[in-house]
Amino acid sequence: MGQSRSREHPLCDADDSGTSISSSSNIDSPNSLPSKPPTTELPNELWLHSFSFMALKTLILSRSICTTWRRLVPLADLDPTRRRLIDLYDTVINSPYFLSTRPWTVTHLQLFDREAYIAALESQYPFIPPDFRMFILEWPGRAAIRSIWPGLPLLDCKTSNIERMRGVNFISRQPPQLSALIFKDGYPGVEFVPALLIWRRRASTTWLVFDERPGLFGRVFVLYNFVDVDVIPYHDYGDGDETDYRTLEPEGDYGDFQVQEDWLAYLGWTWECSGGIHHPPPRFSVVQPHDDVAVELEDNGVFTDRTYHDVPAPPWVRRREPQFLQRLSES
Repeated sequence: MGQSRSREHPLCDADDSGTSISSSSNIDSPNSLPSKPPTTELPNELWLHSFSFMALKTLILSRSICTTWRRLVPLADLDPTRRRLIDLYDTVINSPYFLSTRPWTVTHLQLFDREAYIAALESQYPFIPPDFRMFILEWPGRAAIRSIWPGLPLLDCKTSNIERMRGVNFISRQPPQLSALIFKDGYPGVEFVPALLIWRRRASTTWLVFDERPGLFGRVFVLYNFVDVDVIPYHDYGDGDETDYRTLEPEGDYGDFQVQEDWLAYLGWTWECSGGIHHPPPRFSVVQPHDDVAVELEDNGVFTDRTYHDVPAPPWVRRREPQFLQRLSES
């Protein structure tokens, strides 16, 4: 991992509150840190063991205590998912245009109950992709990637710029609701699988799949809107009972949809495409307040898909209702 950590402190407040972000290079740059922790001297082995139990924000802040901890944290036996999270965090905050991406996010950040968000998902389906679970529980809200965060308002952003992504951030729906997507499993089998709607705009719809089977669990599908956006894509070859439904390769671009191996891969891909890493800020127009449209989700018992403000698949908990089973039988 890289050694520059100049922006860690402003992003790791425990409550994600605050209205500004500024660089603090004099606070925790390697040259300004003490060489040892301000505690009783302990063997490095004990520090390494302690780091392995720390949550993401604590690990981030630990690297700002002293040069010894900064050196030891990358060497600790961290949970593999948490290590990927801290690597993604480092990639994001050390990107050349990171600070240019923050103003809207920091201004509009809201507190939300992280545990309740996860509990709401578990009440609908018992399996949650582990990287998504840890992301919700531990990621610093101020480091939200392209405004993909439950603690930001449920809005339709009409214009993309370096701070935000065009479309509706359905991940911020409170409480979250799993949807029932259609999936072809062999011939002639077809069934519903649970998925969380993450983002939707005129050109695409993004789903995180919760079905626990290895070929589906945790995959992120970005479906372009000239395909059925309530159907998980699959490869099919042949006709009738000779059809071979093949597992899609992760990180694949299939023309009418993208598939990412898991949630963190999707976030990394989204950040890479945002212009915050290697390229100057995109010359998109600045989003004005009147460009944001509040999204009001109807819960009147009638499933509709009229615009990209709608959830284009029925709720998972209602999947056995006759009108939804009819859609399944027609697929």
